[in-house]
Amino acid sequence: MKRKCADRPDWLRILEKEYKQLYVNDDSYRGYITYLHLRKVREPLLVTYDTKDICIVDDGFKWLMYFPQESGYSVTTTFDSHGNIVQWYFDIIKNQGLTNEGIPYIDDLYLDLVLLPDGTLYVLDEDELGEALDAKEISKHDFDNANVILSDLIESIKSHTNYEIKDCKRRFELMNTL
Repeated sequence: MKRKCADRPDWLRILEKEYKQLYVNDDSYRGYITYLHLRKVREPLLVTYDTKDICIVDDGFKWLMYFPQESGYSVTTTFDSHGNIVQWYFDIIKNQGLTNEGIPYIDDLYLDLVLLPDGTLYVLDEDELGEALDAKEISKHDFDNANVILSDLIESIKSHTNYEIKDCKRRFELMNTL
């Protein structure tokens, strides 16, 4: 299981960054929202989904990350240097918490879901989840729970009820002004 911290402290690709976080507890959302401005990176990072090459890291890109409490997932919305959404990346997680410095982190359960702005969905790393189960790195309960969370996420996306997707532009503007 991989632990990921919101401020990406050990990511050598990032040369210069700005990090902010906010705890929200209102009628619609409870959890942390973080903002990582990748001011300068060593080199861009491209990912390939089917035949689409998509840049998710470059100078000036911004990542808005939601850590909804008791949800079983976190989501990173990637914005390019012009403020356009590049993708939503959902990490299915075992748990989340705060580092000693108060930075949100997740314990990633391998399984991921990507949503592109055109509505295309990609399920990633199903094989890694199965391998983790076979290697007894995760329990059968973790395996089953990850698949239920994935299914629920897909349903919330298709029914246009996913809060983080609907809210990300508003929070992005707010975090830009803090």
